[in-house]
Amino acid sequence: MQETSSYAVIFKAFAMDRFVERQLARLRDMVGAGDIYLMLDETSGPAGPAAFARVIRYDEADLTSRGFADYGEGALFWYNADYPLYHFQHLHPEYDVVVMVEYDVVVQINLDTLVRVFRERQLDLIAQPIDKPVDVYWWTPSMRRFYQDEQIRPYLICFSVFSGRAIRHLAACRLAQGREPVTDSQWPVGECFVATELSLRQFRIETLAASGPLTRYDWWPPIHESELPDRAQEVVLHPVLSGRRYMKSLFKNGYRTGCVTIWRLNLAAVLVRGIWRGLRGRSPARS
Repeated sequence: MQETSSYAVIFKAFAMDRFVERQLARLRDMVGAGDIYLMLDETSGPAGPAAFARVIRYDEADLTSRGFADYGEGALFWYNADYPLYHFQHLHPEYDVVVMVEYDVVVQINLDTLVRVFRERQLDLIAQPIDKPVDVYWWTPSMRRFYQDEQIRPYLICFSVFSGRAIRHLAACRLAQGREPVTDSQWPVGECFVATELSLRQFRIETLAASGPLTRYDWWPPIHESELPDRAQEVVLHPVLSGRRYMKSLFKNGYRTGCVTIWRLNLAAVLVRGIWRGLRGRSPARS
């Protein structure tokens, strides 16, 4: 069996502030033998100083200059969330396993153990399926240029574990698809492309839920940072936010939806606790 020490963890962010620093510190607690890389997307400008040993600063041009298509709705790395994997492997091809973590993910499972199991089972991807039928999944139309509906496998990849061979295959596939005549609306979204392509080519995939409790892991609604002590049993949480980021996410679908969510999830106490901690100096003003 290969030594655990050779795996990489890439922590993706686009700005450095106290919240991101706390998130990075939480991740470090879950990594023993692996190498953590802070990947800062500087497409919109400098991300700021980062007191960290391994920092990769990159932007969209680092991918498009190598032939990766500039397609998708919104920011390139938001729509193509898999693209940073290909840039990382280009810089560091020596790793056989890469764990990808977004800045708003909290990992509460020992990654050395997870990677050891990943290798023992000869897996190529650990991620969580999106619990939405393909016929109503909002990104299904983006897949139909290259895939049939019955082949489509939407997965969240904000936390995901990849084998090196899976990353190489996905990168080659993206480059090949980018040479085809397509439009923005026909370009496969990253969170759907990854598991669809790997499943179709018989790569070995396991769900993240197989590793333990996973009840607050979705794209929305957000989890306030102050809730973490009450959710210690969860293996991974997403999206975890604080301060302005939390409020912006909570009301992203409108004032009424935000208020209904506060009532439905009983978040009033959470908001009061977060404000109180901020006033007492436990949470920074900038978050």
